[in-house]
Amino acid sequence: MKRVVFFFVIIFMIYHVSRAQHENITKNWKTVSISDIPYAKVWTD
Repeated sequence: MKRVVFFFVIIFMIYHVSRAQHENITKNWKTVSISDIPYAKVWTD
């Protein structure tokens, strides 16, 4: 489980950073919903 969670965090960070580069950085980590990430849907179902 820890390995999956760690992997999720890495994906989340990469996703957030890549999206932030294309948009103005006006959102902080808390405003980004987990449902925005496709990978999250697989693990949360």
